[in-house]
Amino acid sequence: MTESVTTSDLLDARNEFRARRLKELLADREAYERQRRQAAQASYERCIAHEAEAERLRFRDGGESQRFRGLARVDFATVLDPLPREREALEAREAALQAHWDEPAVWTRTTPGAPLKIYHYTTACGHVSGAGRHPDSFHAQFESEAAALRLTPCGVDFCRWAREEFDRLHIRARA
Repeated sequence: MTESVTTSDLLDARNEFRARRLKELLADREAYERQRRQAAQASYERCIAHEAEAERLRFRDGGESQRFRGLARVDFATVLDPLPREREALEAREAALQAHWDEPAVWTRTTPGAPLKIYHYTTACGHVSGAGRHPDSFHAQFESEAAALRLTPCGVDFCRWAREEFDRLHIRARA
């Protein structure tokens, strides 16, 4: 049973999945930083323009000058964090990846029409790669993500062995 799936295979699959998730996250972080720089530069330029207009109107229309100074203060406050929602979403994804880092990768079916019920610990499971199966209709995710969808673990021997092996490795890693 376990001759076709080794502990190394399980760890390689998990590490490949983690690397893919990390690469996506880093690409999104880079895109966010680029957008943040552009938004900060735009806020800074608006701030300078508002200050210049406030100074121009200082002796002619004091109320309008104060309004422009208020706009400059608002723009200056946004220069440091111009995209707070995007930053918070990215930080949440980073925290989730860190929280799931040591979990095994599991496979769930992604084909429409078939309700999701179980997840698999290895692609060697007959329900994933058996006769007439389409392994490309499965996608990887962390075990807790599958459990959050109320999926249950597969009971086939390959999957049970893989789960036991992950449990054994996780206990050894914590010791």
